[in-house]
Amino acid sequence: MARLLARTLIAALLVGLIPAAPAGASIRAPEWSRSLPTLPLAESVPPSFLAVVVAVAGDEAAPCAVVFAIADPHFPSKYHRARWMDPRVGRFSATDPHPGSIEEPLTLHRYVYAGADPVNNTDPSGLFFSLSVSFASFGISATINAISVPITRSMINATASLELVPIWVRDRNWKGEPERPLLPFPGWPLDEMQSHLSNARSLWGSHGITLHIGREIGPALVGNSTIYSNDQIPEILKDPTVNLATWPPNKVPVIFVRSIGGTSTLGKATTNPRKPALVLMTRGAVDSTLSHELGHTLGLEHTANPFGLMFPVNLGQTYLSGSEVAKAREGLLIRNGGLR
Repeated sequence: MARLLARTLIAALLVGLIPAAPAGASIRAPEWSRSLPTLPLAESVPPSFLAVVVAVAGDEAAPCAVVFAIADPHFPSKYHRARWMDPRVGRFSATDPHPGSIEEPLTLHRYVYAGADPVNNTDPSGLFFSLSVSFASFGISATINAISVPITRSMINATASLELVPIWVRDRNWKGEPERPLLPFPGWPLDEMQSHLSNARSLWGSHGITLHIGREIGPALVGNSTIYSNDQIPEILKDPTVNLATWPPNKVPVIFVRSIGGTSTLGKATTNPRKPALVLMTRGAVDSTLSHELGHTLGLEHTANPFGLMFPVNLGQTYLSGSEVAKAREGLLIRNGGLR
């Protein structure tokens, strides 16, 4: 009984660290079972997190709930954002949409929860696992100040991501002509935009950095889709179809234009992870261009390695060193408010 009381107290302290979400929010069961109930979200679940620490519920026979999962006492599976997980067998109900990394073989298993080590790891997103916060070192006398920093940091590590906002640009005087160098620009083909976005999501996902891709916005009608000056960017962002005046650091507008300054530049991006991000993609972009520019938004600089993703002449290279991955993850945490 004392152990159950201790666990409940720690869970209550943790939930108290998190702001309230709008009342009435809910999570629906996935399409694979339409008969499953709608699961109500606890009032303490914030919309900015993928999930939250569940209060330690149940009876003496099963006193521990899964960390960072949303639970329902009438439904055995737990909601982990991308997938549902059955804690009775320690397996997800669907394959992992995250590609995993060959450097970490356990991430290549398509169903296993938390790298088959739920004592030390968590997988709140259903995509990839991270080191869990251990409660064993905390006594009942631990104060909020003693546990709030590591718990909050762990949550941010587990849920940090970038949201890409693709913006479609077209010349205002385009009259239906085919795409030609001297004719008004009709805008990128949408399937090519999606291909670049998917390539970037896959490459960065293989290094444990999650990218969420939003719906295309536009077309933003501009006087000239060739960008000669930064002064042209506000024209795009103020277009009624875009209407994007401000955005948080973890949101990245990706503007698909014709060219930059009439040159062969493939792309361009802001480089300070503490400032709002912006990426320009030109029609000359190759498969790895967007991944390269997103590396800049995460704080990576150009490398001298001609086989590296961050080499200034981008010809499709995708290699990232361990130190570059570590720095990119740090930049991701900065963009998500985890580091100051």
